[in-house]
Amino acid sequence: MLKEIYHTRFIMSKRKMLSLLMALVICASLFNGLVIKSDAVAAEDGLVVHLKFDNDLTDSSGNFNNAECEYGKITYEDGIHGQSAVFNGKSYIEIADNDSLDLDNMTISLWVYKTTHIKDYERVPYVYKEKDEEHWSVPFRLFEFGDNIPLYYLHGDDTNLDQFMLSGVSIDLRKWHLLTVTYNGSEARIYENGILLKKQAVSDYTDKTLGKLYIGFDEGGDYCFKGNMDDLRIYNRALSEKEIVALYEEGLKESPNLLIQEKALVAHYKFNGDYKDSSGFGNDAEKAAGKISYVYGKNSKAAKFSKGTYLEVLDDISIDFDEGFSMTGWINSTDDKNIMTILNRTGVSTTVYPDAINYRINMTCNYFDFEYVPFDYQTGEIGFRYAFENSMKNKWVHIGVTFDTKDVRWYYNGKMVKKEKVSEYSGNNMAHGIGDLMIGSDGDFFFTGTMDELKLYNYALSAKEVEKDYKNVDSLSISKDNQAKVKSMKKGNTVTLTTSRKYIDTGKTSKLTSGITYTSSNKKVFTVTSKGAIKAVGKGKANLTIKHGAISVTYKITVK
Repeated sequence: MLKEIYHTRFIMSKRKMLSLLMALVICASLFNGLVIKSDAVAAEDGLVVHLKFDNDLTDSSGNFNNAECEYGKITYEDGIHGQSAVFNGKSYIEIADNDSLDLDNMTISLWVYKTTHIKDYERVPYVYKEKDEEHWSVPFRLFEFGDNIPLYYLHGDDTNLDQFMLSGVSIDLRKWHLLTVTYNGSEARIYENGILLKKQAVSDYTDKTLGKLYIGFDEGGDYCFKGNMDDLRIYNRALSEKEIVALYEEGLKESPNLLIQEKALVAHYKFNGDYKDSSGFGNDAEKAAGKISYVYGKNSKAAKFSKGTYLEVLDDISIDFDEGFSMTGWINSTDDKNIMTILNRTGVSTTVYPDAINYRINMTCNYFDFEYVPFDYQTGEIGFRYAFENSMKNKWVHIGVTFDTKDVRWYYNGKMVKKEKVSEYSGNNMAHGIGDLMIGSDGDFFFTGTMDELKLYNYALSAKEVEKDYKNVDSLSISKDNQAKVKSMKKGNTVTLTTSRKYIDTGKTSKLTSGITYTSSNKKVFTVTSKGAIKAVGKGKANLTIKHGAISVTYKITVK
């Protein structure tokens, strides 16, 4: 009996111990969860509006601040986090007033992707809280005005916040940015992509109004946002810099392809009988004017531009080169008097004028020019030149130009020949374009001659990469039997040459039957006919040069 009682008490004690242990574990877990809560979770504290734009305008903050599209239409497409809202420039959304939108302290954070530039005195509207009859100004507003610069506006009647304004730095088109502003009651801040741009001490309270919250609509009613928005958040507190960085890093983790430009060849025109782009980006060209014929060039065929001829490539974000650019190609010009345009991108995000250049490469018989518009330098382009003494007329030359926001480098026949610093005063990043790419003209000047292997990259090639491109051409050869015979010929001997061309693109070798020229450097040693028949004339050594299109090969001929 005692044994049974002892056994029962032991079981009960064991159960109590287990229960106590479990309780301790749960408490510890809860405590640890509070202590190690991530910045991303912590950022939910004080969230009063959260529009994810995943195919609807529902508020995910728990405050039921759902938005409505009262004017126009909102559509959806892929964004930073799932879907994003597409504003067509004639639509906006609004949230009805409630007390949660009266903010003493605040954070406004949203991912934005603009698709149109600002005309003079226009605004790009993001977010604002409407005023009411008792207040003459809106309490807060986030928008852009002039030179693509974001502005954070705060106001409180008869306070230190009387029309307070904090400006950021210019934001370019067709590029995702995380725009964030904060106010903690004593300081306003503005961030781009998690980086603090500006801060300013200011204190007092914003007005509390009965007005609606508008998104994508200007206070004056004149402008609507055009582009995409994603993950719009409004807090009733100022997020820390660490929390804002965490928001950017979440976007970077989920959509790195939208925020980081992978290094790539984005356009490659081989001109092998057409103007198609072989880079995989689909930047095919179309003939806009004139006549193009095809001749053998450095790699198979090349495009011969007659006077007044040019190609056009439709506008695409893949040919925006804000942080790096390279062009390489083979050029054989036939004009030694006029300026000729190789490339010209029309339209630029810093101005409304459609004919303004984004980037351009011009040439004459003895120099090349590279011009581009820096995004921070809103008034025009800057230029770089490589000049030389000898004329390039009727000569095949390999030209390369690279830009990495710090330097512009020129390459001539595979070698770097000039390096020039980019002025930080003008801003380093190239502005985005919003127009078509022209090949062979800028509307005023036209290229005459032949082009081959024209390539565009979205990064600056290294010197080794440019040299490799220069060497990467087709080759000519005569048969092994021919090579053995011409090394040692006797007077009166003849050899009929069999010439082949190896194509670098395919690796295949084909015998040539036409378009070949043969030249002897000394006809007293040997002669050669247009058909490739060599005859040994006298003792000595001389060179045999074989040409086909833009390539050539030389062999030493010995007559004993």
